[in-house]
Amino acid sequence: MQDGMKIQTSNISRPSAGEEKLVHMLYEAVVDNSLWPDLVDVVLERLDSDPKTAAMQLGSRNTFSGIPEHFERALRLSEGIADLSDKNTTLTNILDTVPMGAVVYAIDGSVIYANHEAKKQVLDQPQNATLLKSLLQPDEQPVQFHEIVSRNMTADLIEPTFYESKDAPGEFAFFPSSMLKKLGLPQNIAAMAISTPSAIDQVFLHIQQTYFLNEIETHLLAALYEFRKLSKAAIYCSLELSAAETHRDRVYKKIDVEDLESLIKLVDGNTASVLQSFSIRQNAHPEIRRLIKQPDGLTMEYFSLGPEDGYPVLHFDGVSGLALDTIGTPERYIRSLEENNLRLITPCRPGTFKSDFKLYRGLSQMAVDVVLLMDQLDIENATLLSQTLGSGPALAVASLIPEYVDQVVMCATSFPDFEHGKQSGTDNYYTITNVIGKRAPWLLRSILPFFLRSVVRNPATFFKSPNTIAACDADKVICDSPSAQKRVAEILQDRTANGYDGFIQENHLSVHGWDFDLNAITSPVTLLHGALDNVHPAGGAQKLASQLPNATLTLYAEFGQYMLFTEWPWIFELCAGRKPQQIPRETDVILPPEMLSGTSEQESQVTRH
Repeated sequence: MQDGMKIQTSNISRPSAGEEKLVHMLYEAVVDNSLWPDLVDVVLERLDSDPKTAAMQLGSRNTFSGIPEHFERALRLSEGIADLSDKNTTLTNILDTVPMGAVVYAIDGSVIYANHEAKKQVLDQPQNATLLKSLLQPDEQPVQFHEIVSRNMTADLIEPTFYESKDAPGEFAFFPSSMLKKLGLPQNIAAMAISTPSAIDQVFLHIQQTYFLNEIETHLLAALYEFRKLSKAAIYCSLELSAAETHRDRVYKKIDVEDLESLIKLVDGNTASVLQSFSIRQNAHPEIRRLIKQPDGLTMEYFSLGPEDGYPVLHFDGVSGLALDTIGTPERYIRSLEENNLRLITPCRPGTFKSDFKLYRGLSQMAVDVVLLMDQLDIENATLLSQTLGSGPALAVASLIPEYVDQVVMCATSFPDFEHGKQSGTDNYYTITNVIGKRAPWLLRSILPFFLRSVVRNPATFFKSPNTIAACDADKVICDSPSAQKRVAEILQDRTANGYDGFIQENHLSVHGWDFDLNAITSPVTLLHGALDNVHPAGGAQKLASQLPNATLTLYAEFGQYMLFTEWPWIFELCAGRKPQQIPRETDVILPPEMLSGTSEQESQVTRH
């Protein structure tokens, strides 16, 4: 075993009989993070059997025998395994980003490796065995097939022949081992298959997942490509011409093209565009990431995008930071920010990214840092925009300096006084922070680092759980996006570059740190919530709205947790004080009882779209 993976075990207590199941599952999760749902359920069962743990404080280790130590040991094991597999993971992430299938076969016909696109095109399935054998043993096949292959085998040129399969849509080519010798591949590789996108629909799906287009925008994109004329595309999509123009403009902004010709080129050259966009995100736009010294001498990082003299919008991000990924894909937002004359500023909470860590007991202390930042940037008035975990920090600022806050816009609101009615099978991160973190906050210090490392090491497996329970197509598109999965891992690594203390604290305070007065918030608060959000259900947003002096809650029937990911263009217009030109289509909303359970008797102003 390498030095980095040696683990001290002498101080780890032997688990009791009732804890053995948890310990065994914990170490299994080191190599298989798909076990996290079951692991979280076992932790909940253990907490329910020991109600005294609810009174424990963050950092206490006086219960669960040696469970905290086992979590720390599992974290070190996970990091050791991650160090050994980083090169393979990087290569896999790159190959999964490309919208072309790639499969490597062994001599016996088994699959050695298949990337994401190949699995979607079933190239890794047994039904292709006949075609594979025809390449491995060509003499057993009709002469004409052997001649087709032979014509493409020259000494100096590899020119694959493309074939079609009734079992796999699209076309693909098999390269037998004789074509691969010059590549220096291992001897056990018998053939490799490379496929084109299975259909134009696959290209549209890839663009939708990469740029977070909603269903209407994706449908219009396909129609524009098909008909090459907006009026015909509008008729095809059953849209008024004015509405089609608005959606077209938003598509252009999201994918950063100027006109229809550029859009068509992007679709036709999709593979090249994906490869060109692959880069080391952190260094791509250094001017966005800024450091500032605060009066206490400690450093605070913040992200700034948009005109320097634009109207300031302070963005309080969620834990992934992906909803508005200004450091990864600034080109996605810059045109809209300029048109609305907005400067989007994201303060990095203490201990996250490059901000120095400070130990805080409540969100009101954290709000002081933001107020000092506003003073240093000469910001007199601003709009506050929040996503999930940023709900509390945004409201804390609005409570501390109400006279400087013009409005608060909240997306996918998280409210700790509301607990999801269904615990087992819900989002793992929500259960850890808002259920386990509420009952036994001391466990966060043990669980969160291990959980985070597990997500970073294998984001695709982690996303299987939310993708399974997502209640709407809009959320499924996000969860199933390889680019989103990869980017989440990158941001989480960057977020915890200074250690886990800041990450643990911001999660702890999001549940236990609401020490400010909601009644002191005098600015209007607009809550935009997906009616199908089953991570932070609408009941929590409704309960919070009922406790705010001036709040409006709007529910959108077609959306869930990730509405800001796709709807940011008109939300930017709202932040700018403008009436959005086009918002999601109005429809009736019928919320299931479990999404409203626990709400307040008091009625809030609710608009349903």
